[in-house]
Amino acid sequence: MSKYRERLWPAPWIFLGSALILPAVILVFAPINFIVGVILAVALYLGCCAVLVWASPRH
Repeated sequence: MSKYRERLWPAPWIFLGSALILPAVILVFAPINFIVGVILAVALYLGCCAVLVWASPRH
């Protein structure tokens, strides 16, 4: 059994594609409060990126 373990990261375009959540959340929350929309958009994007990295396979 080898001691070397490799983590396969998602492709960079997946991170770029998931960045489309930023304008979507900002558009939803802009009529209510623009600052809250920006904060939530960044938080959701970071959460999406964390889930992408966490769910990536390990070999």
